[in-house]
Amino acid sequence: MLAQFNGLGNSQWGISANSWRQIYTGMIRAIALWGSELGWRGQRDWEKDFEQLQYQALKKCVNATHGSKIELISQIAGVESPRIALDAAQARLIGKLMRDTTALGDLIFDDGTGRNEEARREWDDFGQEYTVSPDGFTSVLTAIQSKAEVLKEEGHERISYGGRVENVEVPEVKLQAQADSKAEVWTEAINQAREFCKATGVYTDGSMKEDGMVGGGWYMEGGKRQGGVTLGKLAMVWDGEVCGVRGALEDAPSESNVLILSDSQAAIAAVKKAGRTGKARTNDLKVVIKGIRERQSRLGPNAVSFGWVKAHNELHGNEEADRLAKEATNLYLENPQITEGGLKQAWKRMRQEERRVKGAGMGRVVKWNRKARVTYVQCHTGKGNLQAWRHKIGKTDDPKCRKCGRYAETGKHIALVCTHAEDIGQRCSTWEDMDDRARWAKKEKDEKGFYTVDLVETFFSKIDLR
Repeated sequence: MLAQFNGLGNSQWGISANSWRQIYTGMIRAIALWGSELGWRGQRDWEKDFEQLQYQALKKCVNATHGSKIELISQIAGVESPRIALDAAQARLIGKLMRDTTALGDLIFDDGTGRNEEARREWDDFGQEYTVSPDGFTSVLTAIQSKAEVLKEEGHERISYGGRVENVEVPEVKLQAQADSKAEVWTEAINQAREFCKATGVYTDGSMKEDGMVGGGWYMEGGKRQGGVTLGKLAMVWDGEVCGVRGALEDAPSESNVLILSDSQAAIAAVKKAGRTGKARTNDLKVVIKGIRERQSRLGPNAVSFGWVKAHNELHGNEEADRLAKEATNLYLENPQITEGGLKQAWKRMRQEERRVKGAGMGRVVKWNRKARVTYVQCHTGKGNLQAWRHKIGKTDDPKCRKCGRYAETGKHIALVCTHAEDIGQRCSTWEDMDDRARWAKKEKDEKGFYTVDLVETFFSKIDLR
């Protein structure tokens, strides 16, 4: 397939570099990764072959000279390394297994720990069982879990498995207030809903700090009962919302109807969907459904109701729940929780970090015009129509710069040092300086209106390496 796409164009016409990247990541790589989540590390040559495939595709994408380093080519193209892509595929499989543990069969016990010593027996090369081995697994799934750092022999992580729950109808009360209504209107609407349901109102909320720490909080009207819990950095804000609902149900008076007041429509919808379908994505959601069903069996179908309230509307109960959730993100964490969404989110961050590497263009070079892109890649890799490189491969006798004649004509010299480059717009002293897109963006105007010019792209367009 890659060879067929190679024929669609030449140096003058054809598929753009950005389209090449999309073809590779969206089609060619997806096909190449098929089945890799089932233990790609067990295939000795899989990663090596994948690296070669990515190198050939991205070399065409950025017009790099043969022999350029694959790591640098991937960074300039804005594509994560093969190992990260392969591990991320395994993480997606783990997320699916965490959502519904029936796919794991007997690989986990009912206590939700995910540990099964029988499924992790160790074997030597002759098929004899023995006790200690860091890499031996008899189950592909348990090996994947270990590699994805979900299972750890020494650690305190709590794996939040989802699974089947008993079906239950979850009532939702539509409060008689609009999103732009004032706090007094919301308070009156909540009081009416409480009287209608004959319930105690409990506000819930979730929060995430800039460092990724997630917490959930709940606040009962009057402040008699309140609390917060920390989930860790491998969870999402949504998980904090659901954890706050769990805390509210567990802390509310056992013989009283409860009206859960949440500012997250997603959390309310998830609870209703889990009760309707009998499938819960996380352990906290399972506990919430179980708690609702238990209360309904004792107090009737309206034992637990949900209502949506506007966030940050100076509603005292909601503000208190938000404060408790934020405070929970600062609590000491003994048992962090790993959720399906948190695991996927963590890998997404890792992939994004690899796609935007400082000193390699931050992934924007493939969107430049062809001349600027080719010149940047040749200068950054040090391979191409450069005198120092041509001297190294025996194509010329003089490695000195053809412009200034003082130093060897390397890519770094041309882009960052040469005095001739100053005359055509050189403004950067390091490759990292070039990555500040906002700094080097200039607005210009023509008959059609304003448009933005990338001064770094313009600089490399003016460099002549012929």
